[in-house]
Order: sequence, then C-alpha cells, then structure tokens
Amino acid sequence: MTLLPLLLLAPTMAVLAALYWFFPRSLPGHAGRRLFDLVAVLAAAAVTLVLGRAGDADVVTGAVGTHSGAIWPQVLAVLLTYAGFCAVLLAALVARHALWGRHPR
Repeated sequence: MTLLPLLLLAPTMAVLAALYWFFPRSLPGHAGRRLFDLVAVLAAAAVTLVLGRAGDADVVTGAVGTHSGAIWPQVLAVLLTYAGFCAVLLAALVARHALWGRHPR
C-alpha cells in the first residue's frame, strides 16, 4: 500500500508535469532551461515518492490517530504526496520565472 498515493495521483501529476514543461511558450527554450525543468520534475517525483512512503510511517498514523479508522492514514499520505508535488513545481515555476521570465524593458 505504500505506492497507493502514487497510483491514485499519477495521471494528475503527469498532466501537471506536462503543463509545467510545455508552458509558457514565451520563455526561451535553451538547454539551461530544459535542464532546470528536468531537475524540477525529477525533484517533484522524488518528493512524491518520499511522501508516499510516509503512509506507512508511525508519524502519519500517530498524527491521524488510531481511533479515526484505518483509511485516514492513507488519505493523509495521498494529500501529502499531492501537496509535496505541487509545492515543488510551484517553487520551480517561481524560480523559472525569476530566471527566464519576461523582464520589463
């Protein structure tokens, strides 16, 4: 069950990664930006895998509590993976705009 969050969110994360990769088209498409984008998507995937493994951790089970039911640690793991993936891509989006975005002339 440790890969359940990844299986549930893989289509959504693939769409978000593709949108991050291909848009906006107005940014320069040189090798430096493509390398930055590749590192950002791989970092988001790594964070997703790490947080997905947190579903079995005692920390997550302790945070939710055993009295709330067996499903809630898995729900929290799914929410953590999605939030982590989106946070990494959002930080990369802001950094990419700061580095290669349109600057006023």
